[in-house]
Amino acid sequence: MTLVEQHTANNSAANLNFTTCISSTYDDYQIEVLNLVPGTTGSMYLRVSTDGGLTYDASGNHYVYAALRQAPSGNATAGSTGANQIDLTVGSTTTSTASGGGMSGTLYMTNPLAGTQSTHVHWTLTYNDGSNTISGFLGGEYTQTTAVNAFQLITSNASNLVSGTVRCYGLAK
Repeated sequence: MTLVEQHTANNSAANLNFTTCISSTYDDYQIEVLNLVPGTTGSMYLRVSTDGGLTYDASGNHYVYAALRQAPSGNATAGSTGANQIDLTVGSTTTSTASGGGMSGTLYMTNPLAGTQSTHVHWTLTYNDGSNTISGFLGGEYTQTTAVNAFQLITSNASNLVSGTVRCYGLAK
């Protein structure tokens, strides 16, 4: 693993954009999310870019995902066969209370530069929704066969990301 890009939230933006970590040096990427706290309780999403981060695809049918959310209050499933982003909070929300720990976990992105197949993402995350600690186990894909060369983590309600760090590692071929 090689650290190729890192961003720390500092209450100045509603998204963290990763525009330089995806390159031909690596096929696969591990993204570590460390205590990412939104300014307002809400969902967290992943979107991808095919133009180096100039724009992020928010088309309504370019993402699919399936997920299992586990909580002390019960388990739930969520998913979509045509969304405009991948819902990292599995139909729930992450609390904006820093003492709740924000969202933490690991995401994997497989061969995003291929351009001949969809880009797969799978992840395990833990977060607090204000009442419960939630664990999510998810898989999804960007269904377009266009090379993905950037991605962003974004809040559902355009609130700033207050704190936390996200690191993108390239995995050796």
